Amino acid sequence: MRLRQLSDLQADIQKRADIQNSTAFIPLSDITEYINQGWTRIYGVLCRTGENYYLANSQITTVSGQASYYTTSATGVPAGTAVLPTNMWDIKGVDVQIQTGRWANAERMQWEQRNDYQPGDFAWPMKPYYDYQNSGVQASVLLMPVPTGGIPVNVWYYPAAVRLSANTDTIDGGNGWEIYAIDWAARRCAEKDENYELCARLDRSLEEMLNDIRAEAASRNAGIAPKVRRVRYKQWGGPGPWRM
Repeated sequence: MRLRQLSDLQADIQKRADIQNSTAFIPLSDITEYINQGWTRIYGVLCRTGENYYLANSQITTVSGQASYYTTSATGVPAGTAVLPTNMWDIKGVDVQIQTGRWANAERMQWEQRNDYQPGDFAWPMKPYYDYQNSGVQASVLLMPVPTGGIPVNVWYYPAAVRLSANTDTIDGGNGWEIYAIDWAARRCAEKDENYELCARLDRSLEEMLNDIRAEAASRNAGIAPKVRRVRYKQWGGPGPWRM
C-alpha cells in the first residue's frame, strides 16, 4: 500500500511541470481536477488486469418477490431493496447462499435470456442469474429467478475511483503507480503553459509508464503462473447446483 495525499500530489505535479510559482496561472483547483482525471484513467487499467486490485464486497439479503436491488441513496423503491453501496462501478461477480455455509456463483444474465426465468420454472436460489444495470448512485442489480425469500447474496464489485478534493484525501498508488496520474496532470499543465517540449517528453513517459504498470500489475502472486479462465465447468459435491 502506498498512500499519497492530495497536497503531496499537487506539489509533485508543480515540480514535474516546472510551475511551482504559477498558482495564479494554473490554480490548484485545476491541478486537482487533472489529478482526478489521471488517477481515474490508471485506476481503470488496474481494475481490468483481472488481479482484483481495489475489489470490494457487499452482502445483501433478498426480499421475497423483489428482483431488483438498488443503492442506499435510491428513493421510491420497494422496502428492503435500497441496500447496495453508492460507489459501485463494475461488478466482478455475485454469490448466492443456497444453504447455510454453501454458496453458488450467480451467472451473468444475457439479454436474450430475459424471459427464460418465469415464476415456477426454477426454485430460487438454485440456478441463480444476475444483471448489473447503471452504475454509481444509480446502480441496481437484477436477480433471476425472482427471489422467494430472504437469501444472503454477496456482491463483489470495483468501487468507482476515489475523487480527491481535500488536501488530506488519499489514494493507494500500489507500487508507485500514482506517478502516472502525476505525469498525466503535468501534461495538462504543460499544454496550458504552451511548453510543448515538455508535453512531448511527458507523452513518451506516459506511454512507457502505462506499459510498465500493465506488466507489473499482471500478477499479484509472482510464484504462481496465471491460469486460463474457465468458462465451462462442472460443480460437484452434495446439494447445490450442477453446471457445465
